[in-house]
Amino acid sequence: MPKLADKFLGSERERVRSSHRRTRGRGEPLPENVRDAVERHRQRQHRAWLVLTYVLIAAGILMIGLLLWPLKTPTGGYTNRGRIIYNAVAPIKPLSYYFQGAGDVYLLLVGLDHDPPHRSDAVMVVHIDLRNLRARVLSVPRDLRLWQPSGHKDKLAHAYVFGQEREKDGAGWVQKSVERLLGIDIPYYLVIDFSEFVQVVDEVGGVELTVEKPLKYHDRAQNLHIDIPAGAQHMDGETLLKYVRFRHDALGDIGRMARQQKAIDAILRAVKKGGIWRRAPALVSQFYSAVTTNLTADQLVALARKLSQMREDSIRGRTLASEPLEIDGVSYQETTPEAIASSVAFLSDFSPPPARAPGSAGAAAGEETAQKG
Repeated sequence: MPKLADKFLGSERERVRSSHRRTRGRGEPLPENVRDAVERHRQRQHRAWLVLTYVLIAAGILMIGLLLWPLKTPTGGYTNRGRIIYNAVAPIKPLSYYFQGAGDVYLLLVGLDHDPPHRSDAVMVVHIDLRNLRARVLSVPRDLRLWQPSGHKDKLAHAYVFGQEREKDGAGWVQKSVERLLGIDIPYYLVIDFSEFVQVVDEVGGVELTVEKPLKYHDRAQNLHIDIPAGAQHMDGETLLKYVRFRHDALGDIGRMARQQKAIDAILRAVKKGGIWRRAPALVSQFYSAVTTNLTADQLVALARKLSQMREDSIRGRTLASEPLEIDGVSYQETTPEAIASSVAFLSDFSPPPARAPGSAGAAAGEETAQKG
């Protein structure tokens, strides 16, 4: 009996499966309202996918346009964000590649003061060993009396103003004046407008700087209020600008020049420490508004990237020795041929600094010092 029941149930199951195979896909038609709802759902899905596709295509075109849109550089040439990003992340070539194979290069670094007509307050000659990543920095006093391209002697601080007024080329005038002073060729320049550099400093996250003494000054007419305590400080752009503008102590412009050099060193350390070159695309617009230069965008990015590889003792600096001079009631600084020759020799010497005698005092004015970075 059980075997008969199993046989009957098995045949019944086979009949049901056979019937299901014959009738599969031939069910009762769906009601019209259900078919309409399904069709509308399919059409909505189709439209949604079309809209998403169009949005993605438009976003891609916009992104490509932003990457390739021409950006005018301080040299008067053009670059684009795509090229900047590529230079910031691609394996970098040796620095000499970006400077026509040269082993070293001279760069004039000029810092403009805040107030019009924007005199050249901080002037430094930088000699860079492109192959071994070393640099020498010579600061030239802003009040130094020297020959101008016009053929008369005046303060170095006035060279930028004269050049702008007469030829719309303030950087070129400073460049020619310093070249004639030192007797060397300086093919590149980088002019920094400190008032425009605030955003750049904020973009790199501020700078670390040690203030040698309290700096206090208030001028309601200029709406200038400076109150910076002594000691180690983390400065944002506005505070750093006040720091470099301060000149109301016994050292006057000499002290301000030293502070401006310290500010530039602090910015370079911030770039090196934080690997800020990786954010080059975000910095490019702020940077271009703050500088005038004949360096190309490729050269600037390459220098910024290689800076992070420089050793702490590879950057050394000194100030061109000078003495105060007064002519017709106007105060100047004056140097000597011996001081010039010594400074030019320093710029060319990439050997390690001599060891100091134990217990010796700090560097005197005009003596070379290592730039911490």
